[in-house]
This record gives sequence, structure tokens and C-alpha cells, in this order.
Amino acid sequence: MIKFGTSGFRGVIAQNFTKENVQKVAFALAKTHKSEGTIPLGFDNRFMGCHFAKWVAEVLVAYGFKVKFFETSVPSPLIAFETANNPFGIMITASHNPYYYNGIKLFKIGGREFTAEENARLEKIANRAKKIKTLDFDVAKKSRQIVCTKSLSAYQNAVLKNVDKSALKAIQKPFIINAMGGSSAQCLNDLISKLGANAKVINAHVNPNFGFGLPAPYQGNLGDQMAEIKAQKAGFGFALDGDGDRVSFLDENGKFYDCNYIAALVYDNLCQKGAPCDFVKNCAMTGLIDKIAAAHNQKVIIAKTGFKHTAQKMLENPNAFLGAESNGIAFANHLLFKDGIFAGLKIAGIIAQNQRPLSKQIQALKKKYNYPCEVLEFAYPHTDSQRAFIQKTLFEEKRLPKSLGLKVESVSYDDGLKITYENGYRGVLRFSGNENVIRLFAEMPTQEMAEKMIAEYEKLIRLKTRQE
Repeated sequence: MIKFGTSGFRGVIAQNFTKENVQKVAFALAKTHKSEGTIPLGFDNRFMGCHFAKWVAEVLVAYGFKVKFFETSVPSPLIAFETANNPFGIMITASHNPYYYNGIKLFKIGGREFTAEENARLEKIANRAKKIKTLDFDVAKKSRQIVCTKSLSAYQNAVLKNVDKSALKAIQKPFIINAMGGSSAQCLNDLISKLGANAKVINAHVNPNFGFGLPAPYQGNLGDQMAEIKAQKAGFGFALDGDGDRVSFLDENGKFYDCNYIAALVYDNLCQKGAPCDFVKNCAMTGLIDKIAAAHNQKVIIAKTGFKHTAQKMLENPNAFLGAESNGIAFANHLLFKDGIFAGLKIAGIIAQNQRPLSKQIQALKKKYNYPCEVLEFAYPHTDSQRAFIQKTLFEEKRLPKSLGLKVESVSYDDGLKITYENGYRGVLRFSGNENVIRLFAEMPTQEMAEKMIAEYEKLIRLKTRQE
């Protein structure tokens, strides 16, 4: 059974992510699009990624499409970029999921993800597919229906055009970039070389099992990078996920910052320049964004979780320059999709411009807008029976956790459960659309209060075991 989630179709390799199913998805794409343009097709470092990509290509060319096939692993933002003027693009990846998963991310013309409605149509056609035509990969390659390439230059030039090259080149202390065994490594090394920046890329080797951990830039996965920052006396570092669209930062002490803090730093920098700069975010993102926007007479626009919704809101609002979730950032002048490589280098340039340690910049930002805050995020795997209990508890009985003495301002069920407390602090619980976990977010004035709030939520849903 093929089931699309928040970001494409994902499954366990050999269980439901199979040759048959990826070819069914390719068939659905062929049936819903005209054979115009050239379809960019890439894969990441996961097991059999190249094989799955070839099986997809063999279906597309059989139905008259031309394919631009990347022969080496590439980051998802590169495929999004390549889709700007083509009907659609395909990336074989399961992003930050465990190593035994693989998946298909789909991009539409303009480089943004397919909508939920478009995914539902593809899912329906794919699950009904019977006889599917194919054309041998090597035969299609000889006839130039498939054109193979290793060139990353078009995407790299777009990144270089919009980052602060002089600031990055002038950085004195090194910064450490963690590719996490993912498909961004080659692209990053090339960009660092072209920039002449004082940076080091670690975990740049191809590793299909990602050390048997999650290829996700979460705090618990970055111990080696934290150690490297301290050993090298580096200024900061950033880490990407398995396909390069997610990003998080570490300061000079190895302290972790996700996009709640980093996006706020970028936003403050942009707002100070005076241009219209509205911000699109999901319901779990920090209230610090709202404080910055209010101070500069800008708007904050709320989108449902999933970057396809963020992109749509950015399209609908011409002044929306930034879009973010806790794991990724999009810049309207680059892509309507999160790009960890671009965001990492863009933010590195801003950190360099400010000429202060990253830890001091974040502290100053909270003080400037009178918003002390600490954000915690965890994911909890669960069984079907546990999911049913949580569903009943939260969304039928509508039970709430203890508020720890904070006044509850509002409760929303628009995108999971969101409780807003006084001064904009929040707690959010929502089921993931990509994996079998429930995500829990808490933003409180202090780390201690955030931890206590997490504990109250865990009591409510009767889960304590966190995804590592």
C-alpha cells in the first residue's frame, strides 16, 4: 500500500518501499503530467538509492519523458532548484528517517513540494496501477532520453549569489559543518572551496546506515561535532540531515540551537534593514518571531505543519520573505523549500557580520525583545493502541496538562493540540505525518520550566521513551 505523508511517500525498504511501489508512483506522475521539459531525478546515500532512482527513470522515459539523472548522491534542495522550470522533480530520500527507510520527495514547477490534494490524486492512481511500461535505463541513455550528469554547479552558483562571500571569507575562527553521512557532503566541500572559507566538513563519507542512528541534526546526534568545535576552538558549527534540507546550529561552546533561535536571528537582521519582511511559520515555532515582527510592524502568518503549506502561504503573501519550521528555513529569493545548505551558509555570514560569539548574539536577541525563552522538542514512538489512547485523550476528551501556574490564553486543535500561555509561551502536541511518532514542543521562560512542562505532557499521553 502506497501512502503519502507530510513530505512524499516513505516506507521501510523491502516492506512497502519496493521496486514495484516506486514504479507505481512514477506511473502516477506520468499519467498526471504532460511529457514536457526535463525531469530532474536524484537520490541520497541510502541503501539502493541509485537503483530505486533508475527504476523510476525507466518508467518515466517509457511514457515519453526526458530525465536529467544525477549519477552521484545530491541534496534535496538541489532537485528542488532544478525543478524551477520543469513540470516536476523527484528525489529518492527518506530525509531524517532511520536508515532502513527510503522514500520519494516530489517537487512541482517552481521548486516547491506537491500539495496535499496533488499527493492524494497520485496516491489513488498509484495504488490502482496494474500494467506499467518500462524502457531499459541503458537503452534510454543511449537514445538521450536519459541524460546523466554529476554537475552541481547551477545550484551552487545560486547559493553563492545570495550568501555574504566576503563575511564568510573573513571568518577567523573555523566553523565546523556536519554532513552526518548525508548527500550534502560533496556540495558543501565544493562551496567551502569556492568561498575560501575557514570551515571543515565532518562526517562527509558515504554511510548508508548513518552509524545506525538518525541522520537528523538533533542535539543528541551531534556529540562528535560538539567535541570537534571545542577541540578546534571553533566559532560555531551547523549540521544538516541526510538529504540536506534541515539545519541546526551549535555555538562556540557546543550548545545546540534549532531553527527557532536561528530563524529569529535572521529575521531580526532582515527587519533592521527596513524592507517589508513578513514571516510564515507553523504553530510550534517560537514566540520570539512574533515579538520581532510586532516591533518592526511586520506580519506573522501561520501555516499548517509541512513545508508545502509554508510555501503556499509565502506565495499568497508577496511580503513574506522567510518561512520556517523548527527544522528548516526557506528564503523567498532562493527557494520556496527549506534548504539547509543555503540557510547554513547564509546564517554563518550573518553571525560573522555581527562579530560576536553566537551564544552572545542569541542572548542579546532575547533581551532586546524582552522575551526570555527556552524551546524543547522531542518525538515519541508509539504503538497503534498508544496512538488510539492519545487520540482519544487529546482530541475527543480534550484533556489538557497542568499549566504550572501559567495562565492559558487559548487552546487550538487546528494543527494538533496547541496551548498558548501568557506572553506567547506555548506547548504543542501533534502526530508526525512522516513517521510513527508524536512530537512534543514546549516553549517556556526557562529551561527548568520547559522541562517541567514536557514532564506534564508526558504524563498526559503516558509516553516517556523519546526517539534518539
